[in-house]
Amino acid sequence: MVHARNRERAAGLDTLAGRGAQLVVDDFTDRDAVRRVAAELNDAQPLDAVIHNAGVWKAAPRKAPFMAGVEGTTGDARAARLDVS
Repeated sequence: MVHARNRERAAGLDTLAGRGAQLVVDDFTDRDAVRRVAAELNDAQPLDAVIHNAGVWKAAPRKAPFMAGVEGTTGDARAARLDVS
């Protein structure tokens, strides 16, 4: 399964879809979209791994590099993850 937030971004995933990957297009900043995809995943084949590569690191590391900028980076996405879990 491969996710893209919109059709424009999904256009570059044709190769993976052609190799059998299921393409899911939804904007995960919308909680209803997250719930919809989560429901679809419950009915799908089990996932072997989840790779989450979305995110933007805006702040430079400070005293605790692993925490610097986390609030600005995750924001509402963190709440959406917890809401689905």
